[in-house]
Amino acid sequence: MTQDEIIFMARQAGMHIDVLTLGRNVELLESFAKLVAQHTEDRLTDIAIKSTVVAVETAMALENEACARVCEDFGPTLANGAMLAEAIRARKKS
Repeated sequence: MTQDEIIFMARQAGMHIDVLTLGRNVELLESFAKLVAQHTEDRLTDIAIKSTVVAVETAMALENEACARVCEDFGPTLANGAMLAEAIRARKKS
């Protein structure tokens, strides 16, 4: 964020900002803006990681079920197809 953007947002938040007398307060506002940005980035990263974990777990569950169904569908020609399907479904629970 630029200094102008930070000052603009501070004014939007209701802070009285006089650029001519701001002095050290600009540095404080910039530091605060960096902290807010880092916090936001950390939260978004955490959300992205959690979403990815859910997506991978869902994909794995779908793949396991698809494999189990293949075993069931080929049960008459595949020895122990039902048992293999049961083992695949049990695997995802452990």
